[in-house]
Amino acid sequence: MINRQKGIFIGAGVVLGAACLGIGVLFFNALSTSREAEQQRDLAYQELKSLYQSKVFPKIENIKRIQDDQKELEAWEANVSNFLAKASVKADDLTPVRFKQALQTTVRELASKKSEALKSFVAGNFKFGFDRYLGDSDSLPQTADVPKLAQQLHLIQAVVRELYEANITKLTSVERETFEADTTERPGRPNAPARPMRPTTPGSRPGQTPSTDSATMKSDAMNPILSSLLTRQRLTFGFQAKSSGLMAAMNRLVAMDAFVVISSVEFTKSGDSVMAAEERKKASAKGSGEKKTARTATATTAVDVTRDRWVTDPEREPLLDVIVSVDVYLFKGV
Repeated sequence: MINRQKGIFIGAGVVLGAACLGIGVLFFNALSTSREAEQQRDLAYQELKSLYQSKVFPKIENIKRIQDDQKELEAWEANVSNFLAKASVKADDLTPVRFKQALQTTVRELASKKSEALKSFVAGNFKFGFDRYLGDSDSLPQTADVPKLAQQLHLIQAVVRELYEANITKLTSVERETFEADTTERPGRPNAPARPMRPTTPGSRPGQTPSTDSATMKSDAMNPILSSLLTRQRLTFGFQAKSSGLMAAMNRLVAMDAFVVISSVEFTKSGDSVMAAEERKKASAKGSGEKKTARTATATTAVDVTRDRWVTDPEREPLLDVIVSVDVYLFKGV
């Protein structure tokens, strides 16, 4: 009986000891976790305290770096501003009367220029797109329209000078964007200015149906974001030139100080190369027959026939009838 009681006490002691050991292990783990949390709390508190106690301003190295960046950006801004200002066209502060006087002076100056062959580039009554205010017209622009008209005059003058320098043969037309009020022609109005022809788009040639694709209709519109930064002036010029003159004109236009973008170019030969060669042979044969003997005329004609086989010689090619549309972009605030 005593042994049985001892066994019970021993078993209960073992169970109690195991329970105490388990409780001690759990307590130890909880104490360790608590200490780790306390350490993390104290560390976070020290970091927060160091942030609150640190200086408000950045380090001296950071201050110097920011100052260097500021100087570099200011220099870049100055260069860009100077470049854009060089390409801009300032609208003159003119009255309508003074603008018309400046217009007449500029047109006379451009019309008086002559080519290397001492031939005038334009006809005597050429008005460079300002037909409404020149000639027998006594019209004056509205005061509000004068700044933009003066701007257009400057642009046309600059582009025409480049075309002259490219050694074109003849300037045939100049068209500007007409924005003035009452630009429609009145019936029976004397000396109504003729509206220059714009270049024909591929979708509007004779015998074709104009395209109504929405993407095509929107392709010519300026992005609304860009319209707040710049304006666009579209000008169209018609002229005659050799192929070398056309290439020179394109190169000079894209190299202008103003931001000029060539939007379209159309050109056709003003004559037939083969027919021109035949006419030269006939004229040569006729002239030789009047001045020389039949034998000499035959020999000369033979030489001219051999020479006129070169129908692709650039110097003997017919002139090109060219229509060029350019977009001139002017930046605001420079």
